[in-house]
Amino acid sequence: MTKLLGIIAVTILTARTGYCTSALESLQAQENTSGAEVTTPLPSKATQAATPFEEIKNLFDQGVPATKQDLTGWHAGRVADRANPGVLEAGLLVGTAVESPSFNGVNVDIFDCYRIKGCNSATPAFFENMDKRTVALVKLSFGYRLLDAVTFPSAEVVSIDYEPYAVTKSITTYRKAKGAIIKRYSSYDTDGQVSDESYSYYSVDVTPGI
Repeated sequence: MTKLLGIIAVTILTARTGYCTSALESLQAQENTSGAEVTTPLPSKATQAATPFEEIKNLFDQGVPATKQDLTGWHAGRVADRANPGVLEAGLLVGTAVESPSFNGVNVDIFDCYRIKGCNSATPAFFENMDKRTVALVKLSFGYRLLDAVTFPSAEVVSIDYEPYAVTKSITTYRKAKGAIIKRYSSYDTDGQVSDESYSYYSVDVTPGI
């Protein structure tokens, strides 16, 4: 068996996650009524008009490429999307080495980095307060994902999606800044223009015990 070290880009909102998605959404809805506090520390605003999206983007621009050691474990934080720059959603990043057969007969190292975006924006601290049931649901959802190889030391993964009438590309880059993992995700249309972009800030270690 070969240790594959890779990147897995997954959005929990896809229908393919089925029961896992519904169950996590239900749990987050319950959390929304509990008044849980947001505990992930975000940096102070660089300018008076800065949005969370701009704040995290500025941190990304100041960061250095993340290492395998930086990404290993479970990391909770926040996600800000360009379409809603003032809104923060819950985010979880899970990085681990996994056992897998060799790729086309060649032994390769890929880092398995699984990311989840929160099901709603009302509970941004959701992944910081996971009970055993939630951890189990997250682990169960690991099977609903796309695997791509991340390139080190740049800590970047490029994904190419072949659709019936178009070929699209997305790039995910991980950096380390101010003690946190900062992720940029960019999706490009057929003309090479950015069609979707988000930044994530992971600063809380929530790696479950054995």
